[in-house]
Amino acid sequence: MDNSDALEQPAEAISIDAAIHRIATRYPDIDRSRIESLVSDSAHRLDGARVRDFIPVLVEHDVMEQLRAEAEPVPISELDLESTLVDDRAAHDRGRPDPQEVERKSKHTGLLHGDLTNG
Repeated sequence: MDNSDALEQPAEAISIDAAIHRIATRYPDIDRSRIESLVSDSAHRLDGARVRDFIPVLVEHDVMEQLRAEAEPVPISELDLESTLVDDRAAHDRGRPDPQEVERKSKHTGLLHGDLTNG
């Protein structure tokens, strides 16, 4: 998937890629490039969204709804669910700390906020 302004956040891009994988698994008869195009179009429609946390979920729902009109999805009961799991940590550099954890620690210190070293 191409990099775009809608996918500035690395976590969002990883979630969008995972959504593409899940959609492609449910709709194996649809060309992956078509799925990627639909996902990109849907994400661009949400470019101005202030809250970005739910963008991947909204995009996946929108694309699945569009594809239901074109093809019959593979029933979930027939899927190999282990193959559809995406380990988000594997996509990150394991030596790099989680950005949300870094932000949380920069804002809060002390025993009340989980810092057992008290500072």
